[in-house]
Amino acid sequence: MIRIWRFLPSSLALLAALTLGVQAQAKPATGAEPIKLPAGHVSIQGKSFKDCKTCHTGAQGKPASLVGKLKGVQIHALAGVTCAQCHDGKGKPAPVPTWTCVGCHGPTKDLAARTAQVKPHNPHQSRHYGTDAACAKCHHMHRASENDCLQCHAFQFQVP
Repeated sequence: MIRIWRFLPSSLALLAALTLGVQAQAKPATGAEPIKLPAGHVSIQGKSFKDCKTCHTGAQGKPASLVGKLKGVQIHALAGVTCAQCHDGKGKPAPVPTWTCVGCHGPTKDLAARTAQVKPHNPHQSRHYGTDAACAKCHHMHRASENDCLQCHAFQFQVP
């Protein structure tokens, strides 16, 4: 009995660490980028992106009032996407190639069809790149996304 009690504290610590590790994996994390909610907003603890769309729904079921307010990593975490699903988990995170994005978001030609109504120009059907522009040219996960077209052109649209 004395031996069991002698090892019990370390066993409990190990059990606690394993339990917390499982919980951390089960709940999508946004790392050091917490979502800042306005005063009076309902708690998002344990919620998914589907729950957000209950209140934040615009055209085509898209969360219109969230566009430009959340970083890509926050949206993906709420949707249940973990860092390892896009990054290989070996060393420093590397830029995510377009083929990783289309694995979930669908072929770029289909995306261009879904955004055909965006004015003044469909951002996914470029005169320069066709439907083959790299997603990361505009969509960033850990900083605000940007309209890469503005490098040369003067038209505006908001990039989610």
